Amino acid sequence: MRDFLERSAIYRVFLRIRPRFLSDEKLLTRLSKRGHNLDKALSQNADNKLYLFELMLLFKEYFRRKLKPTDVTKWAWDLVYRAQLDLRETEPETEQAVYDASFAGTDTAKVITGRRSIRKWDAKPISTKDITDSINLAKWAPSSCNRQVWKFLIVEKKEDKDLLNIFTHQSFYKKAPFVIVPLVDITDYHKEIKHYAYLDMGAIIQNLLLSLHCKGLGACWIGIKHDKHYESNADKFKAYFHLEENLVPVSLIPVGLYCEIPKAPPKLPIMVISAIAM
Repeated sequence: MRDFLERSAIYRVFLRIRPRFLSDEKLLTRLSKRGHNLDKALSQNADNKLYLFELMLLFKEYFRRKLKPTDVTKWAWDLVYRAQLDLRETEPETEQAVYDASFAGTDTAKVITGRRSIRKWDAKPISTKDITDSINLAKWAPSSCNRQVWKFLIVEKKEDKDLLNIFTHQSFYKKAPFVIVPLVDITDYHKEIKHYAYLDMGAIIQNLLLSLHCKGLGACWIGIKHDKHYESNADKFKAYFHLEENLVPVSLIPVGLYCEIPKAPPKLPIMVISAIAM
């Protein structure tokens, strides 16, 4: 009876809601308890999906509250990563069947799951044509009312890359052969739909990252904060590169040949990020 209850839809809804009402202390205690449950299940090759499901929900609330990491939370997060790897290894046929039913073959799935955020690059030069070809493919992204009011600045010179430091405290991007700066004409969106500009840019940037990956190029998506200095820094940037006044920089994307391919970070299980309306 208890096993049936724990696997029921009602119990899963309860698990989704419960973390919001736990104090910080009780949240950490619950994380530790479920971590030990998951650890035991993994060591005994027992079913751990429900423990993994609850742990991911607890971590989601933990990250939302921006609590400081502890040895226990680091240990529990490593267990989550291990459990996800185990699921990937034990259910390859199911995953493959989903891909085959959704796409013509598995190429699309391999491209999406194979892309990584790259912060180290090979010293070998790359062609600007590979970048422009990738942008040309990325432009097939959807945009609101098909506006397509995006532009991409390709930066190569060291002194030009140095100027981009006004938008970020990161410095690793300077070691990439090129940095792409996505721009959008914000004036084409009236007040009620200003946020559409960033939705449109998110779509084409994701396309661009995947297109670059298909070319064997590694990239990293670096956000630009809209802090109190943003407008003045954007004006300096546009004046320096002689850009149109109505264009605003959205992010920085350093690009180069892969130096190494990092391991895939753990991703939230589908049962955590989706729910069927009832």
